[in-house]
Amino acid sequence: MRDSRQKTARSWTWGVLPAFVVGRIRNNPGDFRPGQILDFGCGPCTITTQMALRLEDLGRFQVVGYDLDCPESDLDEDYSLIHASSVLNVQEAEEDLSHTLDDLVRAAQRSDGTVAPIFASYPKEPRKLGYGVYDLMKRIARHRGIHGVTRHRAGKKTTTEVLEIQAGTNQAYD
Repeated sequence: MRDSRQKTARSWTWGVLPAFVVGRIRNNPGDFRPGQILDFGCGPCTITTQMALRLEDLGRFQVVGYDLDCPESDLDEDYSLIHASSVLNVQEAEEDLSHTLDDLVRAAQRSDGTVAPIFASYPKEPRKLGYGVYDLMKRIARHRGIHGVTRHRAGKKTTTEVLEIQAGTNQAYD
């Protein structure tokens, strides 16, 4: 059966969240475990490829994509971090948002009991569920398996919000 979230796929170019995540990794590589970075909701993998090229010289990270249209994608790997660019804003129903948050929490769980940080963008348009950024943050924080949401400034010239979602419990962070 086709998942209703599949129809939201679109092609994006380099944007606010990938630039934020790559900048954060390049400036503080020791803050992140070496390993795989998950590009959650990657669509045709345009951003996945660009992120991989921009981090290649560090030699510590591999960028992999996950999308509902990719049956070979796996949410049960151990990831360094999760990148979800323009995913939350295109969910058309509360049920879709809940399933997406469930998938993000699942992907963040590591086999050693710790969790990967989740970075998500929330552009000003479109916002299909109509949430303002603070209402979305409250909604996310109430979701099972999530204990917090932090808003980051992505820059002065953008209306896209960057959210860091903390899955699991405080003790799950290494």
